[in-house]
Amino acid sequence: ARRWRAVLGRPGRGMQATPADRWQVERLLRALAGLQQGQQALIARCPGRSLSHRRQVYARMQRALQYIEGHTHRVVRIGELAELSSMSVWYFTKTFRAVYGECPQATSVRLRLASSARLIRDTSLSITEVGAASGFENNCSFSRAFRTRFGVSPSLYRSGAQALSTDPANPMDRACGAVA
Repeated sequence: ARRWRAVLGRPGRGMQATPADRWQVERLLRALAGLQQGQQALIARCPGRSLSHRRQVYARMQRALQYIEGHTHRVVRIGELAELSSMSVWYFTKTFRAVYGECPQATSVRLRLASSARLIRDTSLSITEVGAASGFENNCSFSRAFRTRFGVSPSLYRSGAQALSTDPANPMDRACGAVA
């Protein structure tokens, strides 16, 4: 806050803006503008006649997406998300797909599987426990969904993730999300 005050030239704090301070603030402002540019494209996809209405719809969609991200341990029902967004189920589903390019169920499954991949990689929980912690009813449905998403079974994913630390040229890199 002191740097902002100094750069903005508010007197009374006894600080002078240095060129380094100005450079840092400009860099921060450019980064924020870059984030907003990415959001502008999503806001443009929202239904509504005015920009303010599209922003309001986008805020509701963001709230729903954050709710899904915060509840990767269970299946989130579309009715919950629609209620959270103060929309009908039909309108919510249509708008969510228009903004994010996939339906809410697909987003939920994708995020739950990403969470399960982190659990497999970073914990010693059994595959069955990881599936249950990710909100899958049974181990078969979890393994099938995991294999579809990552191209390998959960147990191979775990062994591939462990092998990454010893062999950087491991072909499991893509499946395990490693960066070359």
